Amino acid sequence: MRTAAAVVGVLSILVGGVSGETIWVDVTNTSGVEDGSPAHPYNTVQEGVDAAGDGDEVIVLPGEYVENVTMEGSATTTGFTLRAADETETAVTRPTVIRSAGAGSVLTLSGLEDGTCLLAGFTITGGATAGPGGGILGNGSSMAVRDCVLAGNQAQWGGGAHDCDGEIANCTFVRNRAMDEGGALHSCDGVITSCIMWQSAAPAGVHLYACSTPSYSCIGGWSGGGVGNVNADPQFVPGAYSDYYISQTASGQGCQSPCVGAGDPSIPPSGSSATYGFADTGFVDMGAHFPVRDLTGYVHPGWWLFAPSGDWPTGDPEVILSEAVAAGNMLMAHLFLFHNEVKYYEMYPLHFTTIWSGLGYWLLITEPFLRSEAPGDFSSPFSISLWENWNLFGHGFKQPVALADCTLNDGVEVKSWDDAVAAGWVDPTVYFYEGGRYRFVRSDGTGDDDHLRAWHGYWVLVHSWTLALTVPVP
Repeated sequence: MRTAAAVVGVLSILVGGVSGETIWVDVTNTSGVEDGSPAHPYNTVQEGVDAAGDGDEVIVLPGEYVENVTMEGSATTTGFTLRAADETETAVTRPTVIRSAGAGSVLTLSGLEDGTCLLAGFTITGGATAGPGGGILGNGSSMAVRDCVLAGNQAQWGGGAHDCDGEIANCTFVRNRAMDEGGALHSCDGVITSCIMWQSAAPAGVHLYACSTPSYSCIGGWSGGGVGNVNADPQFVPGAYSDYYISQTASGQGCQSPCVGAGDPSIPPSGSSATYGFADTGFVDMGAHFPVRDLTGYVHPGWWLFAPSGDWPTGDPEVILSEAVAAGNMLMAHLFLFHNEVKYYEMYPLHFTTIWSGLGYWLLITEPFLRSEAPGDFSSPFSISLWENWNLFGHGFKQPVALADCTLNDGVEVKSWDDAVAAGWVDPTVYFYEGGRYRFVRSDGTGDDDHLRAWHGYWVLVHSWTLALTVPVP
């Protein structure tokens, strides 16, 4: 999600002469002590809204809030932000959901909020009303709505939202229904961009009715024009914080959603729309974005070219990778060893049942997992046999090793990596696979890297009959 700091400035702001304050909400606070502070947050969104004024920011921690929230009668008209906490403020382990507690709109705005107000980062669901606006009833509000998921709401008009006249950007509308008009949106006159609208239902205006023309959005069956719009299947996939991430080959899914990189080019990327949880880069994706996951030390989903690090010359793959296997993060049926000498793939467990340090393996990972290592490091240089043509290898050290520090031995003489390249023993480029594409290592620093990393597998093309590659102790 896009943090408020990136949209409305720093948290402590001065709007209309009113000093902004930060008010905290956490549904898990059952202490009985509530004052909106980080130590004693309110435990309902309504309490946070009621305590806020112009220039204030209400930050809602992850969890499910079963309530119908109204800002009617609120003192907030300018510079106000209501948003879900992001990864910089808390350990995000689940989505921030506002679920209707009964009949009525999930969130009702006063209509007095101007364009400096912001609603961001929520999943809004379960609204049901005989009137307008099942998810959000805007009442003509100019409050911006960003990075929200509105799913499973229904109303007479505007199952997702009605009469929201502020910017609606990077929101995902799914399975919203109107009994009359506008399954997703009705009478929303502001900018509508970089959104996804899918599986809406309404007798008139399946997705939108009496709204401004959207742009850079994915809308099922859409033929209403607008810049950058597509009507293809967004290809949703479930992930850590939502069922509405979009399929991406870099996350290990088999296809690329048409929403990837197809959002409004004027909007900077923020948060993550991919199940692997890394921050988006490049052109923004369509649809809602979710908190970035801290995957330091993790292996991301998808096909992974790896070599185990640490002191295990042999080991059972299901033991070495036990945490990931137990969590269902790894498909052990998709573990392949490339046999360097005879140049064919072997499959676990049909052809092998042991992982060896120094050899490279292909592995399909379905969710990020924290890679673990054996207790110690090798205390002497690591030697790997290479054969003519392509070889897949790795090393057992936990620290990276400069490619230029490696040596090669043809059984007669020993050469440095660069000298071996000059002699035509090996190609100068070593390849690894990461983030859904091949990248390369070169000793002169002109590649994506100049080191051989722990847990990475590498392809190298050998022109000599047989060589011994020695990786020095880092």
